[in-house]
Amino acid sequence: MMNRRAFTKLMLAAPALTMSSPLFARESNLPTVLWAKRNGNDYKLDFFTKEGYRAVCDLLKDVQANTLAHPDSQLLFALSWMQIWLAQRGHYYPYEILSGLRTPQTNNRTENAARNSFHLPDRNNVFRAVDFRMQHIPSEYMSHLAIYIQQGGVGIYSRDFVHMDTGQITGRSGNRRIWRSY
Repeated sequence: MMNRRAFTKLMLAAPALTMSSPLFARESNLPTVLWAKRNGNDYKLDFFTKEGYRAVCDLLKDVQANTLAHPDSQLLFALSWMQIWLAQRGHYYPYEILSGLRTPQTNNRTENAARNSFHLPDRNNVFRAVDFRMQHIPSEYMSHLAIYIQQGGVGIYSRDFVHMDTGQITGRSGNRRIWRSY
C-alpha cells in the first residue's frame, strides 16, 4: 500500500474527466486510486498495480466467508472517479465499505438481498456491486454522483448507505435501475 503523500499526489494529479457521455468509454487516463476503510483497516491504494489490486480484492472480500473474488474494473474506476470528483472540490474522505463480494451463503443470510445480486460472483469469479457510505458526505449526494456516471444500478438506503453496481443501466421496463429502500 502507498503512503498518504503518494496517495494525495495521485489523487490530485488525476485528470478531470468529461461527463458529456458515459464516463468510462475505455479512455487511457482513467483514475486508479482509492482510499477506503473496512473493519478497522485503512486502504490507500492504486488498484492498477499488483499490490494495489490484491489489496482491493481484500478490501471488497466477503468478510463473513473470508472469500476473495475479482471486482469488476468499471466498478473500481467509478469509485475512484467519484472520490477524485470530491477531492477536487476539497472533500478528502475515505469510503466506508459495507459490502462487496458476497458468496451465495452470505447473500442468502443478507436481509432483502436479491437472489441474482450483482454482489455475487459470476462464472469468471467477478462481482459487480458495492455498498458504501462516506463520512461527512450525504448518501443522497453520493447516489447522485453514482447516477450521473451511468455505470449501472444505484440504490439509496435509509440506513444511510449507497448500493452501486455495474449491471444494466435500465431494467426490463426500460427505466433506469434506481431505487430507494426505507
